[in-house]
Amino acid sequence: MSAEDLCGGVAVLDESVLGELALDLCPASALTFARTYRRMLPGRVTRVTSVLAPPATAATEAADVDVLDAVLSLGTSAAAVGACCLAEVAQGLARDVRRGDREAARCRLARLRAVTGCTERALDGYLARS
Repeated sequence: MSAEDLCGGVAVLDESVLGELALDLCPASALTFARTYRRMLPGRVTRVTSVLAPPATAATEAADVDVLDAVLSLGTSAAAVGACCLAEVAQGLARDVRRGDREAARCRLARLRAVTGCTERALDGYLARS
């Protein structure tokens, strides 16, 4: 499935976000931020999938807090680096968890993995050019 199919017109990586970060901080700091985000992305996604993927434990308040923490960490960091599509998927996951609909959240995991792959490739390209 293509990035366009997965994201429906939402940018996989909006490089202008990193450009603004470079203006706010400095270019070297923006690149360091992007590299760190890229390095940490697989772990963030693994954390989300591990707390949602079957076999599921019973939904409890503590488990929902863990899921929300993982999803919000993924989403806010994605938005900060310009990974718009990934941030959107994370927002959907957070909505599902807040509604108590873990099954709907689990259904989003395949899209999360696919969008993560697109995001990794886009970031790798950006970092290779920078």
